[in-house]
Amino acid sequence: MEGVADDLMFGAAEIARDVFGKDNKKNRRKVYHLHHQGLLGTFKMGGEIAGRKSTIRERIAAHERSSNKT
Repeated sequence: MEGVADDLMFGAAEIARDVFGKDNKKNRRKVYHLHHQGLLGTFKMGGEIAGRKSTIRERIAAHERSSNKT
């Protein structure tokens, strides 16, 4: 079973690598943009964007489910 530390990501770079598969300036900007829109389920911790992998993946899955409804 995963602990909190295993599930937690700190910084736009780490989140970008997990969500988009690559850390670059463009993907970090996407993370900041999605964070400010409240779409990723991220939060600020110590002045840095942070998020749980499980929460971010669930938010993405929820967006997929809602966009697939016709």
